[in-house]
Formats: sequence, C-alpha cells, structure tokens
Amino acid sequence: MLCSPHELGLSDDQSGLMILPRDVRVGTPLDELLGLPDTILEINVTPNRPDALSHLGIARELSAITGVAVRVPPAQPAGKGELPARIDIEDTQRCPRYVARVIEGVHIGPSPLHVQERLRACGVRPISNVVDATNLALLELGHPLHGFDLDRLAGRRILVRRAREGEPMTTLDGKERKLSADDLVIADGEKPVALAGVMGGQTSEVGDGTTRILLESAMFDPAGIRRTSRRHALHTEASHRFERGMDERTAEAAANRCAELIVQLAGGRLLPGALDVYPAPREPVKVMVRPGRVSAVLGVTIGDAEVDRWLRALQLVPVGDGRWSVPSWRRDLTREIDCIEEIARLRGYDTIPVKPHPAGVGETAAVAPERRVTAHARAALSAHGFDEALNYSFLAEKDLAAVSAQRAIRLANPLTTEQGAMRTTLLAGLLRNVAYNLARGVPDVKLYELGRVYLPEPDARHPSGELAWPVHEPRRLGVVLSGARRAKSWNGGGDAADFYDLKGVVEDVLEAMGIAESRYQLAAHRALHPASASALLVAGQAAGHLGQVHPAAAAHFEVPAGTYLAELDWEALLERSLALKQLRGMPRFPAVARDLAFVVDANVPAEKLLGEIRAADGGKVLERVTLFDVYRGAPVPEGRKSVAFGLSLRAPDRTLTDAEADALCSAIRDRLKARLGAEIRA
Repeated sequence: MLCSPHELGLSDDQSGLMILPRDVRVGTPLDELLGLPDTILEINVTPNRPDALSHLGIARELSAITGVAVRVPPAQPAGKGELPARIDIEDTQRCPRYVARVIEGVHIGPSPLHVQERLRACGVRPISNVVDATNLALLELGHPLHGFDLDRLAGRRILVRRAREGEPMTTLDGKERKLSADDLVIADGEKPVALAGVMGGQTSEVGDGTTRILLESAMFDPAGIRRTSRRHALHTEASHRFERGMDERTAEAAANRCAELIVQLAGGRLLPGALDVYPAPREPVKVMVRPGRVSAVLGVTIGDAEVDRWLRALQLVPVGDGRWSVPSWRRDLTREIDCIEEIARLRGYDTIPVKPHPAGVGETAAVAPERRVTAHARAALSAHGFDEALNYSFLAEKDLAAVSAQRAIRLANPLTTEQGAMRTTLLAGLLRNVAYNLARGVPDVKLYELGRVYLPEPDARHPSGELAWPVHEPRRLGVVLSGARRAKSWNGGGDAADFYDLKGVVEDVLEAMGIAESRYQLAAHRALHPASASALLVAGQAAGHLGQVHPAAAAHFEVPAGTYLAELDWEALLERSLALKQLRGMPRFPAVARDLAFVVDANVPAEKLLGEIRAADGGKVLERVTLFDVYRGAPVPEGRKSVAFGLSLRAPDRTLTDAEADALCSAIRDRLKARLGAEIRA
C-alpha cells in the first residue's frame, strides 16, 4: 500500500506519498528504518534548572543519582584557521559571548527518516538537514544554535547590537515586526537578520540554494531575551532556554557538535577555526559547604565523606578550605543552602526524619497583629456564609470602566483581550464571579476577596502618554451578596437579601476587627445604585463604599438587580483595628431600659439621630442604643416618620435610679427637638 506520512501516523504531512531513500533494501521493516521502537520520557523541568532542558542535562542528573558516568557526545575542537566572516559585539552586557563556525559545500535536503522521527518524538518538526542538525544539537546539549546563509549576509559580517526604535524586520514566521530600542538583534553589514535568542529573519534564511553556512552559538542576557519574547509574543525553543539562563562555556562545544552534525547530514566541508568573541570570561562560582551545616539544616547527621560524595556527583570540584567550584552549567548553585538542598534531593527527602517538635524550638511564635485581625475578619465573613474568591489582577478594561471611575493601567502584552488591564477595584472580578455562578445554576452567591488593586501615582506616565509605573498597590476587601438571605428549608428562608444584610456583614467585620468609631453617609459611586450608595467612615475618614449594584453595572455583568456590593479600604481598617481587645468584667449593677420614639422629617437619617442621642449622654451611662422601629403612615403626618430607639443605661459604680434615667431621657428629647425638630411620640 502507498501511504503518506500522515496516514502512517508519523506526522501531519499529507501533501503526498512518503518517499523512502533509494538505498533502502526491499523488505526492510519500517520501524527499523525509522529507529523504532523507542521509549519517550516526558520530563517537567522547573524554571531554575535550564541545564536539564537537554538529553545531556538529564544524563548528568541520572549520573548523580546512579553513579554511572556520563557519555558526552564527541566533537572535534575547532583548531586554527581563517574564516570568511567577521564578528563584532556592540553590547557585551547583553551578549557576553558569540561563537561562529563555517561549513562550505552543503546540500540542502530532507534529513534521513530516523533523524526526522527522532525530532518528531521530541516535539520538533523536521525542516531540512541543516535546520534539523541545529535542533538535534539543541536537544542533545541544551544550547540553542542558528544557521545563517553566509552568502546572504551583507559584508559577510555579524554585528550584535541594539535595534533602532521602529526598525523593521521580517522574522521566519513571515511577520514584519517593528523593533524596540530594547531589542537585541543580530545584524549583517546593512540590516537586522535575527532577533537575538528568539527567532531568525527571512533575509538570511537557509534555503534550497544555500551552500555556505555560518553557524551561530552565542550567549544572551536572560532578562533581555524575556522582554523581547514577551514584547513580540514570540515563545520559541531558543527563547525558552535563553530567558532561563544558558551556559556560556557550552557555546563552543555546542558549535563544534552541531557543525559535525551538519556535515554528517548535509555534506560539505567544515572549515578549521572558529570566530569566538568572548571579551570577559566568567569565573567559576565558588561556594562554601560545611558538612556540619548540612546536618543542622536537614536535621539528620550526614558525614563529611557523604557530603563530599554527593557534591562530586554533581560535578562540583573542591578548591580547598571547604570551598567548591560550581560547574558552569549549574547557574542555580550560588549559595551554601542551594548545595544543601541538592544533597537532600539526591539522598531522598524520605531519609529526613519527621519530628513533631523540631530541636531548638522552645516556644510558639507570636502571631503578628495584622494576621490576627485579618483572621478575625475572615472568621466573621465565614460565619455569614461567605466564601473567599481569588481572582486575577488582570481584567478587561471595559469591566473596570463599568464599576470604577479610576483609569486603569493597560498591559503591553496581555494574556488575552479579557485580561488587558490591571484592576483598580475588586468589584469587577466579584461581579464576574456572580455571573459565572448564575450561568451554572447557582443563584445564591456570597463571596469576598481580600487583595490588591493597582492605582497609578499622580503624573506616572510612559513617554507614549499611557499610564505607567510607579503605581500605588493598596489592599481592598470586596464583598458581594446576591440571591437569598439564607437557603430555603421547612422552617423558612429563601427570602431575598437586601441592603441591610450587607450592612450587617460589614458591621460584623468591623466589630471583629475591634473598630468602634464607624458611621455611614450617602455618597455616589459608579458601581452602586444612587438610592443606596453609601460611604463608610471610620474615625471620620473614608474607609469604603457599599450599596446595591447600579442598574448599568448589573446589565453589563448580567447579574440580578438585587445584588449588593461593598469595597472597603483594608489599610484604613487595619490602622484603626485592635489585634487584642480589652476584656471587661461582668457588670456589677443592673441596666435600666428605656424606649424613646420620635417623629422627625422623613429625610433625616437615623445616623444623625443616633449621633445626637450619644452626644446628649457624653459617654457616661448610655451603654447601648438600638434602632428598633421606623414607621410612616397615619397618624404620622405626611413627610414625617416615626423612629423608635431602645436605650440601655448602666453606671459602673451604682444602680441608676429612675430619676437619673428619666433625666437623661429628658435631656435627649430636648436635644433632638432643638437640633432636629424631633417631637416625642406618645
């Protein structure tokens, strides 16, 4: 049967039949031709271990564990010789080393089938023999390489420099890009031919007519590569490694190995000599490792000989006085504790004993006041049935605009269009949470979030005019309540939550934090309905907003009109909070209860009445005042309302007499009549 590679399950290529080499003997099993069967190991590598992003790196790891020696792929040294090219580096900070080899007389074509299959097994698409050779060397040694068509380089020159602002360049993916002055480029005598460490350019691409190759093996600054990769949304095998940090000493060995692979796969002649620009070689890192410290940190006795054995297994070299020279590819080993961690990992974490009471711990550490107060606030919210939400700090700018008048800071390279700006409020994310739950059949939602918002400092602007760093990052407590007050059951429930449920939650949070001086007043807010939008004041200072969701915001987020929101300034609350509350003894004398009902204008807020009642007493015997009734209708005149308060009076040193209680009630009546026009209701 005649089949395409796609039909054989080897690749996505279905452009035609799979053509086998002419020298293949008829009857040869296909799996033998493709180097099969094979075993593929998929290994997750943490960002701090770029040395393990290769077959050689994994081999070193296995060698350290098993004690079996590593076999490094052989490569002949470059030797000496003149090459028909020139290398210059303008920015040695961003490119500390650049090695180049030249191969002449190559023949571009497909790689042998077993090479193609090996690349596919490693997740790399075969392209041509020269490009495949660079990818094979990358997978073997972990160092990215790139081949240029030497005859397409103007002046046969390589210049490593910064791009000019707005300079154009077309990368291998066919996209023309406008470069930034922060981008590092590989240029020839006229123009950029590659984004350094990220992707090559079309103008120097190896093609069917290529006969001479200039092979690049360089070292680039990780931070610069990361910025360029993010800026142009280009994540490649090369950038993935360079932005984690490569070994500049491996650059020469990688160039030699790759050059030999090119000759093997594409023919040609490898010219003797190499162009190696390495102006400031990096000295090996030396780390002090004390066996006694290893034992102390790990909590188990480890002898000097064992410490020595594990460090040598990692190919560290002793240099005397307890100091060890770290191999250049282990850029993560810079401190003694790093080496101790490696010893623990190689020995096995299971060899470290579990002790319920670590030695040297004599007492329980005190809980920081801020953590104590935060725990109290979370407990108060949990008691009301609220769950904590954790949302991204990146949101859609249109969502933020629907609930906040604060202009947001836009991201240069957002993950998605729905995460294009830094949040200026927690309310947008919480409303999205409500909508998400409603869409999945969960109508009753109680959520809170404690997190940071990102507000630009005054006059913090990028040269382009956009808002930019620095920013202020205060913490906020966001609360959202939607649906029923409590779940419906045989004994009631199911009635809709209202503003006072939300206000009660806020008051309980304040009480849990030990905040007593709080009050509320009407204040407009973009996210809140004008009829209920309220500001929270703590000790006379603004500390947040709460109220019913604004109809426009409800429509934008597709949430019910009966959704209630609060956003509190966490820093302001912490400033007025009490980590340890003052406990008082049981009252020695009984309280005296009195009820007072007043008729006032309908627009007089209860908060003002409460303030005047407290002021009339001056903090002497008024223990508690509670609003327990509000009434409008006959016989109360139109435009007026009846407001009733319950008073609890108690003196700390005696039992109050009826005369004393009546005197205070009379003083309250007189004060409210004089200041608010209140009349006592019979």
